[in-house]
Amino acid sequence: MKNLGFYAVVFIVSVAFAVALRVFVIASIIRIPTGSMEPAVLAGDKIIVAKLIPGARVYKDIRQIRVDGKVQTKRFKGVRKVRRNDVMVFNFPYSAGWDRIDMNLNVFYLKRCVALPGDTFVIENGIYRVNNFQDSLGCLFRQQELSQMMRKDFSDAIWNTFPYDTANYQWSMKAFGPLYVPESGATIVLDTLNCVLYKRLIEYETDKPLSVRDGKVYSGEEKIKP
Repeated sequence: MKNLGFYAVVFIVSVAFAVALRVFVIASIIRIPTGSMEPAVLAGDKIIVAKLIPGARVYKDIRQIRVDGKVQTKRFKGVRKVRRNDVMVFNFPYSAGWDRIDMNLNVFYLKRCVALPGDTFVIENGIYRVNNFQDSLGCLFRQQELSQMMRKDFSDAIWNTFPYDTANYQWSMKAFGPLYVPESGATIVLDTLNCVLYKRLIEYETDKPLSVRDGKVYSGEEKIKP
């Protein structure tokens, strides 16, 4: 019985350690299905995700993962902030369509972070740039290849980009922005033009529809400017 008790304790401690490791330190091995991140990450590669850098994310209530389409989670403090050119695994924010942010926590994307909160991001003839940052962003030789390509080399679905509003923003994968990436505490003055850029984000954060009526911007029924 003493041996059984000892093995039971070892088993329980081992399971608890494995769960804690999985939740707070590393994610399970993920296999990369496409070559969109080549040459840094190849199709078929398997990666382990380090959670300690951004901080582990856990459900606030395991019984109710989603409330009104919004992911209910809490993130613990990480060892450092995300940096430009970090490769990140994240949940794609448009699982239910492009009209609103609605994350599926079982769908993961792997991309490189090229702009941080507070940055203004542009693509100039295929080359990525942010304000006050002189080093290259992402895979430079791939961007240089893109700069040599023509509009006719791409389908509309690939060429056209966010915010998909050709009447006001004729942005493309070669000519994009400037797009300001909001940081915590920043104030943006909204108008009927730039509210298109932040519409889905504001609706996600406030749980109210954003609309334009008679040349004015409304959040729900409240007229807003900043």
